Amino acid sequence: MIKKSVSPRQIPFFHRLKVKTWIGVFLLTVVPLALLGWYAVGLFAGISRDQLLRSNLQAFQQVKIEIEHYVNQHVELIQFLRNDARLARGGVETSDALLALHRQYEFIERLVLCASEGSILANAGAENASSPVLSDVERGMLGSNSTIQFISGSFVFRATTEDGTGRSLLGTVSMQKLRKTLEGAAFGTSFRYHLVTREGKDILGQTDFPRALIDGLLQLPFGAYDIAPGTETGITKVALILPILRFGLRVIVVQDAMEVYAGVDRLRRNVIFVVVGVCLVAFLFGTMFSIGIASPINRIAHTANQMALGNLNVSVPANRKDEIGFLASCFNRMTSNIRKKVFEITALYKISEIINQAKSYQQALDQTLAYIVTIFLAKRGSIQLIDESGLELRLKSVREFVQLGDKSDKPDKAPTEHINLKLGEGIAGIVAQSGQPILSMDCANDERFKPYGDDLLEPPKDLLCVPLLIQGKACGVINLVDREPSPFLGDVMELMTSIANQTALSIENAKLHELAITDGLTRLFIHRYFQLKLDDEISRFKRHQEVFSLVMFDIDHFKKFNDTYGHQLGDAVLRETARLVKETVRPTDIPCRYGGEEFAIILSHTLAEPARLFAERLRERIETHPFPGHTEPLRVTISIGVAEFPRMAATKMELVKHTDQALYACKHRGRNCVTVWDETITGDMK
Repeated sequence: MIKKSVSPRQIPFFHRLKVKTWIGVFLLTVVPLALLGWYAVGLFAGISRDQLLRSNLQAFQQVKIEIEHYVNQHVELIQFLRNDARLARGGVETSDALLALHRQYEFIERLVLCASEGSILANAGAENASSPVLSDVERGMLGSNSTIQFISGSFVFRATTEDGTGRSLLGTVSMQKLRKTLEGAAFGTSFRYHLVTREGKDILGQTDFPRALIDGLLQLPFGAYDIAPGTETGITKVALILPILRFGLRVIVVQDAMEVYAGVDRLRRNVIFVVVGVCLVAFLFGTMFSIGIASPINRIAHTANQMALGNLNVSVPANRKDEIGFLASCFNRMTSNIRKKVFEITALYKISEIINQAKSYQQALDQTLAYIVTIFLAKRGSIQLIDESGLELRLKSVREFVQLGDKSDKPDKAPTEHINLKLGEGIAGIVAQSGQPILSMDCANDERFKPYGDDLLEPPKDLLCVPLLIQGKACGVINLVDREPSPFLGDVMELMTSIANQTALSIENAKLHELAITDGLTRLFIHRYFQLKLDDEISRFKRHQEVFSLVMFDIDHFKKFNDTYGHQLGDAVLRETARLVKETVRPTDIPCRYGGEEFAIILSHTLAEPARLFAERLRERIETHPFPGHTEPLRVTISIGVAEFPRMAATKMELVKHTDQALYACKHRGRNCVTVWDETITGDMK
């Protein structure tokens, strides 16, 4: 089976939970806060602009009143002139009246009284009274219905007298005083006041009047506007367009934006500082949150990855009380259950392997028990099976922990047939009768515990006894005692019970298999099994060039035993001979009952000469062994033939034939001897 190399999975950076959590916190906190700060700055700027507009409207209300009063003075001037009788008399009196009025109102540049056809009847002002001349504006107003007209630096008004003569009074009012008043109001600031007509004509007569700027602003409604830096000053400005005054006049106030938004800038900086501070706090909180959330999950993921690589002895801290702690607890329970299940599967696989590879049923019991004792860290263990009567438990195997590495099949201190318990007697008898496991933590004070006699085994401190169940019926029990370093617990009992149930089936199958391949009388392998194993040995030689030998023998004069002593004694001789054979052969050898009183032994990895020595040893042991008789011991001898494969035979049939010929050569030699086949032995001897 080819094992795949598994490498730990590397998660891309932006796919990591910690990064995703941090990005999520960032998007949910830092970004909204930044957007909110940006929006707040813009909102505060708009609020500040509106507040500026309202405050400037209040501040400029006085300016508006001043302008309207200044412009509206011509109305009361006209009314005053109309009520002056000197204007109707003409001549010097009219000139004196105009001159007195001009002196009284310093902002009046010129007063002219004209006849209906346009001739000057009287005048007062800067021009020479001896040669008065109407200006183009004054002449234009005489020919129109307009009562007031604004020009750069002044405005001209017209009024008709009420005497019915059709005469007109023209007055030119200077805006210089108003301009100085407005300049005084803006002194020490960056304010610039501009008074313009609907067409954008400068009324104040300012030398640095921004024509292009005013033309652009006249297209906008009442309000405050930011003006981009110009090529001349490079300074951002704010323009405030006030409502339209009488006669269509408009007041536009221009101010440096730095003065307007000084408070807004301070507010913006404060908002930015707050937003940045909150963003830093959110960043730190997001980082701590992502670490606090993602780190435990990363540990769980790392541990799961370790499990995927085959390390099942891992766990994660489960000291949190939130969902992650619950997840960690579930993960630890899952890993614990997986370890138990893997332990169980591995144990069952190993037990099945042990039983399948065992040469005999007893070897399967011993090696299975040794493995179970070792994996459960028990000091000692035993297997007891119910006998054929179904009334007693017989001890079949005992193994200690220290004997795991022992390759021999020798039993431990207790002989397997010595200790018997009736069903319901002792803890093992109760378990076998009830089919339920029992865990005794203090055997010395447990009334159910029955100690073994004859001091064969040391009494245990704690005992775990589980039944071997087949289809719900107990066929025996497994006992484990004195687990180290920790005692048996409930989970160990549950795991052992599960393994015992599967083990019982495997043991029963091994028993049935042994019954199928062994002779009921001698407990040696049957003839059919002998033929199969002989084929296996020949195949092994063809693959690995491993030679083997075949030994065949029969009991001398066996028919005489049956005729003299009866078949029951003859069967006893066969059983005892088979027992001596099993005690003499190696674990790798295959002893078989070939038929009747004939036996065959396959000696693996053995040449003819070592096989002859083995045969001599077996012959001498049987010859000297006292077989039980009716009144006195019986003397039994055997004749043995030996042949080696492939040096002495090329095929299976030839090997059996040559070995059989060697056996009958012993008969010709007088029996009770060993003969190795050679070419001098022929079939005629049989």
